[in-house]
Amino acid sequence: MGQSWCNAESGRYSGYLSQENVECRSDDVWLGYHCHVFYCADACGARSGCEYFIYDNDPDSPKFQKCYWEKTNSVDCPQGWESDSYDFYFLQDSGKYYSRNKYGSIDIIIPVVIAAVLLVAAVLCLVRKRRIAAATPDEVPQLDTEEPIETEAS
Repeated sequence: MGQSWCNAESGRYSGYLSQENVECRSDDVWLGYHCHVFYCADACGARSGCEYFIYDNDPDSPKFQKCYWEKTNSVDCPQGWESDSYDFYFLQDSGKYYSRNKYGSIDIIIPVVIAAVLLVAAVLCLVRKRRIAAATPDEVPQLDTEEPIETEAS
């Protein structure tokens, strides 16, 4: 299984690397051979309850491209770690980290969009203030009133 034919861009789920060269001592379920960790993440995401998985990226390893669901209940693997050629991942879209959603996490998208809108508004406000500060007195908008504005001190 060479990686030359593998399209690594098509994964719907993202796996975040938690530990390298380890396997959790929990029960596991075979998810198949996958040409890229993204596809292993997809295989895990397609299984109800799968949040953690292991994948071997080492082309020199006899376990190369093997993917397993690690049936642990924590990214810390309370069952303990076993040294191995696998890397331990958790799904980006697992309910413990973000809303599970195959198209992306709405919990991340909404705050980013709000921050971008606020940033644009702040920049536009600064540009307007600089234009007013740089304007000559006859270019600054004046209030249309003939009566003086009264203040409490008057």
